[in-house]
Amino acid sequence: MWSSSNFGEFIPIWGWPPLVVGLFTLGLDFGVVTLIRVLKERKRYFTRWWTFKIGDTLGLPVYAGFAAAVISDHEFSGFYTQWWYHLGILLFGYAFWVWVQKQNLQSEFETWEDMKVPSEVWHTFIFGIMFYLLASAFVPLVIAAEWDMTTIMALAGLVVYITCFAIDQTPLVDKSKPFRFDREGGTVEMSGESGQALAEYGLILALIVVVCIIALVGLSEGLPWLIDVIS
Repeated sequence: MWSSSNFGEFIPIWGWPPLVVGLFTLGLDFGVVTLIRVLKERKRYFTRWWTFKIGDTLGLPVYAGFAAAVISDHEFSGFYTQWWYHLGILLFGYAFWVWVQKQNLQSEFETWEDMKVPSEVWHTFIFGIMFYLLASAFVPLVIAAEWDMTTIMALAGLVVYITCFAIDQTPLVDKSKPFRFDREGGTVEMSGESGQALAEYGLILALIVVVCIIALVGLSEGLPWLIDVIS
């Protein structure tokens, strides 16, 4: 048997408080990518992606935080506690991202130069880890679920992310512009009049942190407390 803090996974975070898990997920992906773009690259070119502005900022943190609440204090046994299962998920996550990048290269939406920018290097590195963390928790989540509001919130967060990812693969997202706007002379710099981009990113990040804190602190204190606050 494995406890919730270690059901065989390589990166045991599910025994942490739900608030910490949610904010950790938010910072590891969206937070670091945003900081690199703001502080290092001084450009923004991800705002058209639904997975970036909604999926990574709300979907995944909500899924992770509420999943941690469901999984905590449970014990697990089965194939999903075996090292080969976890290794398989990790490798599949990276393989899936390689396939996505290959599609982008073939369509000339991205170039090798795009893939070398710091934020994209980090995103490639962290994608497999994020995929592993969140996918490996799905089976324990379903097994431990009591199908109450906590479980529904966790699954809702996952559905939000998957929906955003699906939207990004459709014509609803403009892919006529290159991956990085500056390749065609339309640089979106974070200086001068476009310096408002920094304020926009800061506001978005602040709002997201506030939403996550309200939701996940409420969860940590108990759902009745959160319902009372909302009502």
